[in-house]
Amino acid sequence: MGRLMDIGVSVLSQAERRVEIAAQNLSNSTTPAYKRRVAFSALVESTDSQSTPLPRVAAAIDFRNGKLVETGSPYDLALAGAGYFAVRYDDRISYTRRGQFSADADGRLVDDRGGVLQFANGTDAMVESDKFAVASNGAVTEAGLLRGRIGVFDADDQAALEASEGGFAAGNATLTLLDDAAVQQGAYEASNVTTGDEMVLMMEALRRAEAGQRVINVYDDLMGRAVTSFGENVR
Repeated sequence: MGRLMDIGVSVLSQAERRVEIAAQNLSNSTTPAYKRRVAFSALVESTDSQSTPLPRVAAAIDFRNGKLVETGSPYDLALAGAGYFAVRYDDRISYTRRGQFSADADGRLVDDRGGVLQFANGTDAMVESDKFAVASNGAVTEAGLLRGRIGVFDADDQAALEASEGGFAAGNATLTLLDDAAVQQGAYEASNVTTGDEMVLMMEALRRAEAGQRVINVYDDLMGRAVTSFGENVR
């Protein structure tokens, strides 16, 4: 009967993890360019070699694009197609579709975490005022001068990207510069989270938790009956 308890605990654990993932998505539903996490079941080997594997819940990233929100701000940039902006945090490069920037004291285009947007040649993207224009291919011009071209990179395997602060680290993916990028100035990409879907998933997880609790209650009841029967037989 111990296996019945294992199943009940596993169901509760899975339900808790699904609720955590849905809650994370809901809390980031207004975060620009956030990519929702998708729960899926995977088998994990038990430490007991005589036991069959129990499922666990893992999370994958849904890389579908979010809707573009027009703001009119020259510092807001969106990608209408594939690709990621490259943003430098000290000596680390993060790849992101989150394109809300501002100019720091040196004229560098930075995000709210202090990461610096990168030109295609690997230098910091810089402007001297808010009177600059960004073409669809990422070319930045100001006062008739070309400042540089914003680097837009695509991954050969998005699933190999690793979540990190500000976006994604390359991980095992290879990122290459896109020649046909579609940059849109004056807009940003919204989260791809749908609040209604996440609420439905959360309710489903809560019902699973109730089912797991019932299994544990059945186990407790059976154990209680077994102990009582054993005690009566001993007398």
